Amino acid sequence: MMSAEDKDVRIPIEGDILTTNTGESITLHQKLGNGAMGQVFLGKLNERHVAVKTETKALGLIPLEVKLLLTAKREKFTHFCTIYGYGKVSRAYNFMIMSLLNSDLYQLRMELPNT
Repeated sequence: MMSAEDKDVRIPIEGDILTTNTGESITLHQKLGNGAMGQVFLGKLNERHVAVKTETKALGLIPLEVKLLLTAKREKFTHFCTIYGYGKVSRAYNFMIMSLLNSDLYQLRMELPNT
């Protein structure tokens, strides 16, 4: 039987419904990628397709990324993803909702010619 603490540390899965810092709900759809730091899911927020980046709370990097993207948004910097929201799920994981890009950095790098 899974304890309450075990439920608090589980990883996100497709179908999870998250509540953002502004109280909006977003459902995790198809998983777009996996990495050493967490997972990225496709989501839909106010009729807009978005990326939902997740990580276990133990890593704690998403809060730093949120601060960076909020600063970039406030200062009207270019060449940054747009952040739409963020939050946490109990003690389990952090998440942030950002613009959906066509390719990830790894994919773009692999498409470059060897120089």
